[in-house]
Amino acid sequence: MVRHGETDYNAINVYQGKGLDSSLNAKGQRQAELLGKWWRRNKTIYPLPNVILTSPAKRAMETACIIKNELVGTKRPPAIIVIPKLHEIDHGKWEGLSDKQVKKKYPKLYRIWRSKPMKTGFPGGETMRKVKKRILKDWNKIKKRKETYILFVGHGGVNFQIVNDVLESDKLRNVRQDNACFNVIELPRMRMALVNSTAHLL
Repeated sequence: MVRHGETDYNAINVYQGKGLDSSLNAKGQRQAELLGKWWRRNKTIYPLPNVILTSPAKRAMETACIIKNELVGTKRPPAIIVIPKLHEIDHGKWEGLSDKQVKKKYPKLYRIWRSKPMKTGFPGGETMRKVKKRILKDWNKIKKRKETYILFVGHGGVNFQIVNDVLESDKLRNVRQDNACFNVIELPRMRMALVNSTAHLL
């Protein structure tokens, strides 16, 4: 499981969520390229995916396509399949605002978001309880797929929910998901073998 590469909104700490369908910036494209190249070099340690699943957001699909392009020439390049409901959190009226702007405009809700995120409901958007239910519904479908090695390209908010499901946690902020990070989840044992690795970006 990886998080998409950097966008201009990521660079300035702006909530993009579901509504701001931004593309990768030059740095984000390079991050995805480096991940693909690194994975190809290390395929004996981390076998290449049989299929790539992705959020429908441009930034996720672009990341998936760049990674696949770096795997062209291998025995069997993976197909890319879009999973529509694994989009990022709908932050509603927060989208397009920076973290500082949200803190100033919605001080009470912002405190809840930072201290007890799963109790947050975004004005004009989703509640975190609904987000969790939506994501885990498709995550449970992914766990039942027949492919041996699966790559999912997602978002911070989506990946957090999946990692927390594996860890049987509800804290949300107990891990990091940096742009273009690489995670390994072992199924059916439901075990995190690698979390938020960015060694390929060094």
